[in-house]
Amino acid sequence: MIIEDRSHVKIEKENGVMTLTINWPEEHNAMDWQTHEGIAKAYRMAECDEDVKVLVVKGTEGYFNTGGKCNNNDPGEKEKYNRSLEEMTAAQIAISIPVIAAVNGHCLAGGMMIVARATFAVALEEAKFGFPEIRSGAFPMVVMSPMVDLVPGKQFMRMIISGENFSAQAAKDAGFLTEVVKAGEFDAAIQRYVDMIIPVDRDVMRIGIRCYKEMCKCPEETARIQVGMKNLQDVWAARNAANKKKEAR
Repeated sequence: MIIEDRSHVKIEKENGVMTLTINWPEEHNAMDWQTHEGIAKAYRMAECDEDVKVLVVKGTEGYFNTGGKCNNNDPGEKEKYNRSLEEMTAAQIAISIPVIAAVNGHCLAGGMMIVARATFAVALEEAKFGFPEIRSGAFPMVVMSPMVDLVPGKQFMRMIISGENFSAQAAKDAGFLTEVVKAGEFDAAIQRYVDMIIPVDRDVMRIGIRCYKEMCKCPEETARIQVGMKNLQDVWAARNAANKKKEAR
């Protein structure tokens, strides 16, 4: 079922899966401020819809996502772009259901941020990755934020200062991807992750993902244990509520 199809973003929902398709092939699936807003909306919808257990993000026609597109000479557009970028980033950080990045094409610049923040990321083996901002006199300031905990510093600096593209296998080796597959295996690979997620209780899964994100912020194991114990109580409460619902039916 198509929920929305405008501003270069299509949102669909079926059988517990929300699919976000970035659909601007003329611009290699870049992101202007309207696309940012559409992506943010999809993440928020997936988070709030109790029928949705997983969000799948993909692109069209050989491109997953190739980063931002903004007329820097237009102050009004720059303001909308910056505001919408913050909105999209906040929605990506806040989501607590699994996100699968289905990297069915080249992924550059801001697209790397979507992949880095996804729970799972599966890519076609011919997809290319990279941070080309330096070649246009820029630096991936916002895009860098999730990379600090993901990629070793010297390796990441090499990627962004060279501006060179790298292969899907290199992206996997760097920690961006869960799996690299051939074209004929791509849809089946995505479905495997969906099938793994769907049977899991949604509330328990969300609590677990939030717990993991909280633990990542803790510098010491004792603090992580405290976070785990707190969230364990929430899991028990969620399971008790689910059992009561079953008994009431």
